[in-house]
Amino acid sequence: MEHSCHIMLFPFQWKVNDLKKKDFSKQISLKSISPRPGSKWKRASIQEGDERNLLFNEQNYFYEFTHDALYDFGDDNDESLIHHYERSETDEKEVSFVFGHANKEYKLHLKYLNLNIYATGVGVLSFYLSNETYDKPEDVLVINQFARRVYPLFIEDLEYRRLLPDFVRIEGLNGDYSEDFSSYKTDVGNRPASYVTKLIFDMAPNIDIIPVVDDRMFVLSWFKNNDLSQIFSASEDIEPLKASDFWYKYVFVQDAQVNCHNKAMRNKLIEDSTYLRWQGVGSIYGFSRNSFVYLTTEDAPQHLLSNFETEYVRMAEMVLVQRASVLRFSEEISLLSSDKLDNANLSKRVNSLRREFIRFVNQMHFHEVTAQEQGIDFYKKLYEFAGLETYVKKLDSEIEELDNYVTMAEERNMNHIASNLSMVASFFVPATVLSGIFGMNNTWANGLSEGDLTSPLWQNPIFELGVIVGVSVFFVLCFYLLKNRMK
Repeated sequence: MEHSCHIMLFPFQWKVNDLKKKDFSKQISLKSISPRPGSKWKRASIQEGDERNLLFNEQNYFYEFTHDALYDFGDDNDESLIHHYERSETDEKEVSFVFGHANKEYKLHLKYLNLNIYATGVGVLSFYLSNETYDKPEDVLVINQFARRVYPLFIEDLEYRRLLPDFVRIEGLNGDYSEDFSSYKTDVGNRPASYVTKLIFDMAPNIDIIPVVDDRMFVLSWFKNNDLSQIFSASEDIEPLKASDFWYKYVFVQDAQVNCHNKAMRNKLIEDSTYLRWQGVGSIYGFSRNSFVYLTTEDAPQHLLSNFETEYVRMAEMVLVQRASVLRFSEEISLLSSDKLDNANLSKRVNSLRREFIRFVNQMHFHEVTAQEQGIDFYKKLYEFAGLETYVKKLDSEIEELDNYVTMAEERNMNHIASNLSMVASFFVPATVLSGIFGMNNTWANGLSEGDLTSPLWQNPIFELGVIVGVSVFFVLCFYLLKNRMK
């Protein structure tokens, strides 16, 4: 019997090593990623018959306009938004996710191992863990807390293991995928655990990856427990949940002491994070910035659990991808603002960034993804906790400011060119005027043809030429001094 399910999502940015100074469109093109020959990662598009049948109900759940961002249709053109990969060993043999903590080893079945790469320069690595061994609430809390850790947030964790497991390893995959946190090197910054980076590099060795979460992965978990469900469904209000340490720890992913010691604040957090539509039948959902959990009874219908592992995981991943994409765009803005690029290259790269942002807003940034009422509520919760509305508005403002800067730089450049042309033109204006006054053409012709050197000085061609040049230089000098004074 499966007691609980634990799905860990690791969102990250990816960058192709040779394209970091190219236009943003080239940097994030899925065609720039080179899959490793012979990799156990297999691209699984929904063009394939079995995959299409399995996703029939799920696709009907979501609005059609979201499908291009949710599913890999097998396209390899520049319009493709996602490439979906699955690790083949999970279909061929038993694969286990194992970690140690507090002198106890936890071993869970790894049902699926997926990798999604998105055309916004981000990706998500997903671990689907099935627990058929540990039925105690405290064990479920430990699994959620420690299986999601990917590097030490504090250096003290390497010694005291307050937040880190002792080790993590994946058994059954072809190759060594493990991390011994006792030998973790602190001089490499927030490097994700070796098993995480190696899994990603096994698919695409030509990229760098940057985590967009802190030391943990996002957690989705359902847990079947009659005792807790009965306690929480005994009344038609939220009071039993406010009084429960387990519910707070389950929602906010803790295993030891509750980290909120203000009762009013704790109650407010639980109210904001709890969904009670199905409380009367013992099913309760919870949300936080780093989690999406579901407590239910041991006889819960299988389709409810399946919905959680499919549609709800898709929604959570889409929110993570949107947030990671916004951070990717923001980073590019910072780089463009600090790089010393000439105006032409800066304008080109800003235009590329603006084009990809518009594509993101139109094809990947959704305020709603389904017409199903509960799905609307869930997605709204996830979207709000991620703070996406504010992030996207701020990003739009940042890109607009960068656009304005480029426009002003281009206008300054055009003004400079126009100013130089005006200076050149000003050299010829006096010459034209004076030549008309002195009748240069007639005087010059008469002086040369008749050899009359007794004409007045001002009718001498050489004198006339000198006056024209002198006046022209005077006008140019005045123009130059006036221009510098106005700067």
